[in-house]
Amino acid sequence: MRYLPVRLSLIIAFSKVQGRCVLNSGMYEAYPFRDLIITLKPNTLNHMTQFFKRFLTVTAGLIIGQAALAADSIEDVKLTLVELLGPRAVSSTVSESPMEGVYQVDMGDRVVYVSKAGNHMLLGDVFDTDRRVSLAEEIKQEKALAVIEDLPEEQMIVFAPEETKRTITVYTDVDCPYCRKLHQEVPALMASGVKVRYLWYPRSGAGTPSFAKAISIWCAEDQLAAMDDAKLNDKIVDASCEPNPVTDQFKSGQLVGVRGTPTIVVDDGTIIGGYLPAKNLLASLELEPATE
Repeated sequence: MRYLPVRLSLIIAFSKVQGRCVLNSGMYEAYPFRDLIITLKPNTLNHMTQFFKRFLTVTAGLIIGQAALAADSIEDVKLTLVELLGPRAVSSTVSESPMEGVYQVDMGDRVVYVSKAGNHMLLGDVFDTDRRVSLAEEIKQEKALAVIEDLPEEQMIVFAPEETKRTITVYTDVDCPYCRKLHQEVPALMASGVKVRYLWYPRSGAGTPSFAKAISIWCAEDQLAAMDDAKLNDKIVDASCEPNPVTDQFKSGQLVGVRGTPTIVVDDGTIIGGYLPAKNLLASLELEPATE
C-alpha cells in the first residue's frame, strides 16, 4: 500500500464555519483555524502569545520534520509528545501504524504520526492511496461509533420513521441556529426512512442556560413535542429531573471530538460537521427524497 502525507498550510486568519455553531462560552471562545480550534481568553494577551509561540514552534519542527525527538520506544514517544504539546498528550495512545517504521498517536481530538527513529513527526493527515481513505478519519469514525454505541437509545430523543433505512445521531444545542435549521429538515428525513437520534451538546457547558434548557426538554412529559417547541417555536417549559443524561452525552461529544453543532454521526461512522439541507443529507446517505 502507498501512503500520501498531506501538507498543512499555516494561515493566520479566523473564519466562520458555514452551517455550524462553534464552541462558545462566557470565559472562552473557540474559533475554527483550518484544522485547529484555537481557544482564546478575553483580555489575556499573554495566553495568546504563548499559544502562538508553542504552535509555531511545534508546527515548524514537526511538519518540516527537523524536531530532535530522540524516541526509541512507545514510551519515549509519549514523553516527547508531553514535552512538546503539554499535558493534553498524557492520555494519548501510541500504536503501530499501517506505515512501516511509523507510530500512530491518537490524541483524542486528532491523530499524529511519529517515526520510530524519533526524528520526524507529521501533524496532519495520511491517506491510503490504494483504498483512497484517510487513516486518521478511519480512527475517528471507529471511535465515534464506539462511543455512541455505549449510549442507550432510550436516553436519546429519537424521531423515528415507520421503516428505518438509515440512522443519524446528531449532537445538538437548542440555542444553535443551525441546529434549529436542521430540525426543520427532520420530517423530510423521516419521510425517506432516516431515523434521527438527538444527543445533547450545549456548547456553553454545564451550569449555563443552554444546559438547563437541554435538561428541561429531556425532562418534559412529551420529549418530541418539547423538542419541536424549543427548536421551531422558541418555547421551553422549565423542568428538571434526576437522573438525566445531558452531562454524559455532553462528555461523549468531547470524546467524539465535537467542535460545534450540529455534528452528525452517520450509522457507518461518517461524521458531518454542520447543517445540510435534507436533499444533500439524503444524497450523502444514498437515499432518494420521498415523493409527495
